[in-house]
Amino acid sequence: MVSSIAPDEVVAEVKSLVFDRLAEAGDEGAAQVRTAHQAVAAPNAWRRVLTEALEGQPSLSAQTELHQADPEGWAGIDRSEFASADIDVDQRVQALDRVIRSKAVA
Repeated sequence: MVSSIAPDEVVAEVKSLVFDRLAEAGDEGAAQVRTAHQAVAAPNAWRRVLTEALEGQPSLSAQTELHQADPEGWAGIDRSEFASADIDVDQRVQALDRVIRSKAVA
């Protein structure tokens, strides 16, 4: 773990797994926090993916976060539209706008 490319992400993942296990084991505080986190998981995941898409290509961790938080939304988008590195910013914004509008209609 110490020699990992992203040790902070590894530590965060381990903490998350421990926290989830506490919630599953019936710890009331952990269960309440997990419920609160789940309520904002999808909007936060969308924000991260869209922000990263504007800056280039969404990271694998951002895409994974979105897939976990909103599987239906993830399945409904054409990731090739905004993940291409060779389109300019205006095209990227237009593609992201289409994704947001289609999500709002659904």
